[in-house]
Amino acid sequence: MTFDQLIEHFGSQVKAGAALGELGEGDGKGLAQSSVFEWREGGIPPARQAQYELITGGKLKASRP
Repeated sequence: MTFDQLIEHFGSQVKAGAALGELGEGDGKGLAQSSVFEWREGGIPPARQAQYELITGGKLKASRP
Protein backbone atom coordinates (compact mmCIF):
# COMPACT_ATOMS: atom_id res chain seq x y z
CA MET A 1 0.00 0.00 0.00
CA THR A 2 1.09 3.54 -0.55
CA PHE A 3 0.99 6.45 1.84
CA ASP A 4 -1.64 8.13 -0.33
CA GLN A 5 -3.85 5.02 -0.24
CA LEU A 6 -3.58 4.94 3.55
CA ILE A 7 -4.57 8.58 3.93
CA GLU A 8 -7.36 8.29 1.37
CA HIS A 9 -8.82 5.37 3.30
CA PHE A 10 -8.64 6.93 6.77
CA GLY A 11 -9.05 10.58 5.80
CA SER A 12 -6.05 11.98 7.69
CA GLN A 13 -2.72 11.12 9.24
CA VAL A 14 -4.25 11.48 12.70
CA LYS A 15 -7.02 8.98 11.93
CA ALA A 16 -4.57 6.55 10.31
CA GLY A 17 -2.39 6.63 13.42
CA ALA A 18 -5.37 6.29 15.73
CA ALA A 19 -6.58 3.20 13.86
CA LEU A 20 -3.57 1.27 15.17
CA GLY A 21 -5.02 1.75 18.63
CA GLU A 22 -7.42 -1.07 17.73
CA LEU A 23 -4.41 -3.39 17.96
CA GLY A 24 -3.20 -1.90 21.23
CA GLU A 25 -0.50 0.32 19.75
CA GLY A 26 0.33 3.41 21.80
CA ASP A 27 -1.45 2.00 24.84
CA GLY A 28 -4.61 1.79 22.76
CA LYS A 29 -4.34 5.36 21.50
CA GLY A 30 -2.51 4.52 18.28
CA LEU A 31 0.43 6.37 16.77
CA ALA A 32 1.08 10.09 16.76
CA GLN A 33 0.50 12.02 13.55
CA SER A 34 4.23 12.77 13.41
CA SER A 35 5.04 9.05 13.25
CA VAL A 36 2.64 8.54 10.36
CA PHE A 37 4.05 11.63 8.60
CA GLU A 38 7.48 9.98 8.45
CA TRP A 39 6.05 7.32 6.15
CA ARG A 40 5.39 9.92 3.44
CA GLU A 41 9.05 9.87 2.45
CA GLY A 42 10.25 6.47 3.63
CA GLY A 43 7.17 4.39 2.90
CA ILE A 44 5.02 2.45 5.32
CA PRO A 45 7.01 -0.27 7.08
CA PRO A 46 5.95 -3.80 6.04
CA ALA A 47 4.83 -4.74 9.57
CA ARG A 48 2.59 -1.66 9.74
CA GLN A 49 1.16 -2.45 6.32
CA ALA A 50 0.23 -5.90 7.57
CA GLN A 51 -1.50 -4.34 10.57
CA TYR A 52 -3.48 -1.99 8.35
CA GLU A 53 -4.48 -4.86 6.09
CA LEU A 54 -5.85 -6.62 9.17
CA ILE A 55 -7.59 -3.53 10.54
CA THR A 56 -9.27 -2.75 7.21
CA GLY A 57 -10.35 -6.33 6.57
CA GLY A 58 -8.24 -6.42 3.43
CA LYS A 59 -9.47 -3.15 1.91
CA LEU A 60 -5.86 -1.99 2.04
CA LYS A 61 -3.33 -4.58 0.94
CA ALA A 62 0.21 -4.83 2.26
CA SER A 63 2.86 -4.65 -0.45
CA ARG A 64 4.50 -8.00 -0.92
CA PRO A 65 8.09 -8.43 -2.11
